[in-house]
Amino acid sequence: MGTGMRRGAAIAGITLVLASPTLGRPLPVKSGPRALVVGFDPRHDQVGVDAVAGGVPLRLLIDTAVDPSVIDRMTAAALKLKQRGAEAEIEGAGASASATGYESTIDALTISGRAYSSIAVIVADLSALRTRYDAALDGILGYSLLKEHAVIIDYPRNRLTIFRNSGASPLGCRRSYSVPLQFQSEDNRLILVPGLKIGGKQVPAFLDTGSSGGLRIEDQAPSVAAVRAMLPLGEASSSIGARGVEALRTGTL
Repeated sequence: MGTGMRRGAAIAGITLVLASPTLGRPLPVKSGPRALVVGFDPRHDQVGVDAVAGGVPLRLLIDTAVDPSVIDRMTAAALKLKQRGAEAEIEGAGASASATGYESTIDALTISGRAYSSIAVIVADLSALRTRYDAALDGILGYSLLKEHAVIIDYPRNRLTIFRNSGASPLGCRRSYSVPLQFQSEDNRLILVPGLKIGGKQVPAFLDTGSSGGLRIEDQAPSVAAVRAMLPLGEASSSIGARGVEALRTGTL
């Protein structure tokens, strides 16, 4: 279930989901002054969290490939969000010829009692994604929330930690490594994964916590031609993104 949605130029590449255990001593299980610690719903391999805005309870997904963030049209109406500017085309996964949204802002959002303010959003139709998710779904939190914070997604424990500022250090990890955070471009803030290789050949990749397909390879990416013969044909499948349903084939490298 892909959830990529952005206003910049489209990108062809590879979507990679990383799921690894927390290393060393466990991180604190309770929220404190430094960080919010909250459990998440791993349904369909997504990171689902409960939030509240304007007194309205919300179910939101955390997605590193969404810029800025997204709110469903029905939810935006309930929150009385103000439209800013005209409707415009949005970019993302899916085969639909057209998908539009408009810009707005959530003035205040709380997650487990912790307040976050001035979150830029695109208001768009998420009905197809909600059907695939098979549960209530009001929106997707992306770059407009994550840019101000350091975030740890602990998949084995279904636990999300959001530090109060982006300079926080994830204390409690005995071993760790880091790489510079790079984006595709200033207008297309997809988080690049450096040095990914298939069959010894380096291919461009970006980190997408909204992709539940493991390693997703875009057939039209120019670099894929060099490794296409190594890829399994796989079984027919599909995913849903910002622009509707998209046909896929699944396999194992």
